[in-house]
Order: sequence, then structure tokens, then C-alpha cells
Amino acid sequence: MHHRTSNLNGKVALVTGGTSGIGRAAALRLASRGASVCVSSRREAAVEKTVAELRTASPGVKATGLPCDVAREEDVNALAEHTVRELGGLDILVHSAGILRLPGSSLQIMPLIDTAEIHAVLDTNIKGTFYANRAAARVMTGQKSGVIVNVASILGKIARPFTSVYCASKFGVVGMTEAFAEEMRSYNVKVFAVLPDAVKTPFWEKDGPASAKDFALEPDRVAAFIEHLVCLPEGVTIANTVIAPFRGTTESTETVRPGEPT
Repeated sequence: MHHRTSNLNGKVALVTGGTSGIGRAAALRLASRGASVCVSSRREAAVEKTVAELRTASPGVKATGLPCDVAREEDVNALAEHTVRELGGLDILVHSAGILRLPGSSLQIMPLIDTAEIHAVLDTNIKGTFYANRAAARVMTGQKSGVIVNVASILGKIARPFTSVYCASKFGVVGMTEAFAEEMRSYNVKVFAVLPDAVKTPFWEKDGPASAKDFALEPDRVAAFIEHLVCLPEGVTIANTVIAPFRGTTESTETVRPGEPT
């Protein structure tokens, strides 16, 4: 990845779910802008691999990582403390950690969903978002600056069948983010939710044909938008934004101009 004009020099970013998909792509982009980056996920080997990738892609940029299960409050608090201790602060949180359902489980109507899955998805996606946002905000409110980006989902706005627990979690994340964004204004901290439609990640591919992979976004497309949010000018914000594939027609060379009959 080419080193772009830097405007994040001296900033510190924490990316949860930072070893794959959108989180990994966001970590690479923020590092390429000069930010020091801490990444986390539940797998230690994946954390070490991603930290090495960050150091290779953006030489001279500080990178660190720590395994973390965001459903565990003590893990998240330790992660925030590690970031501040190792990198000298915490200016940006990209909270990308989340699960669609339990490993090995399949698409189910709600009456057939196992209780363990309800707990796992809500604990990771809702409680995990609370824990991560709260830990970051405790640093950011003190310094009167910061940016938090919560990766929600189109399913936090439009419900689809066979995803009732996931929808509940992401609708919850969007509502939490909206309230939290208002609370943080007076501390000069911006809080965003990004609602991607289907993205080409292992996460969505679990649903096989239901994932509409042919039209899905590349993770880096979403990461580029997250980078844009993080780098917005001081007096500008953007409300919860759906980012979706644009399927323009290429079947006809004729163009219809506004106002013309079709």
C-alpha cells in the first residue's frame, strides 16, 4: 500500500476485529496515513500476522496488537490500556468486531435459534460495542477530541429473514451510536455508525447463496469510507451512512437524460 499524504501523524487508532475483512483494511489505511495502530481479534496468531503486515506496509509507523474477546469487559479495558501504554494515546476507535451467528450454525427461523446463539451474538455485538466505545470515550472525553466509528450493517436499518438475532444486535448498535454521538458533541468527539451492505468477507460468505457475493463490496471500499470519516474536517459530521454496491447498467449504450421520457 502506498504511503499517502499523511494527516494522521501523531494519532493513535485502535481497530477491533482488526485482523480480517473491514477491520484489517481499515487498519492498513489508517497506518498508511501515518497513524499508530493497535489491532485486536480473538486469535493471537491472526493479531501477530496483521501487526507484521502493518509494519511492512507502512514502515516507520508504530503497530501493536492484543488478542481480545469484545464480549468480555475486562478484555476490552485491557485492550484500551495496552493501546495507550504502547502507543501513547487513543484518538481513533474503529469498532469492527462482530459475529453473524455461532460457528457451525445455519440460517434458522427465530423459534429454532439456540439460546446460546442469542447470548453469543448479543454479547459480542451489543455489549462488545458498549465496552469498546466506553473504554475509548473515557480517554477521549478527557482530551476533548477523538473519533469513534462503529461498523454496524445494513441489517441495522432493514431487517431480513433468518437474521433476527443479528438484526436485533445491529439495530441496537445503530440506536446506541445515535444516542452516544449526541452525548459526545460537547466533548468534541465524533461518533459514527457505518452500515455496509454485503461485503466480500468470510463473515458474509457463511450464508452461501444468501450473501449475494457477486455484487458485494470489497472490504477496502468500506475501509476507504471509514478513513474518510476519520479524516473529516473539524466542523463536519455525517450521520449513519449505508454504503452499498452501485450496480449501474452496462447493457445499453443509450443514456437517458433527466426530464426525457423513458
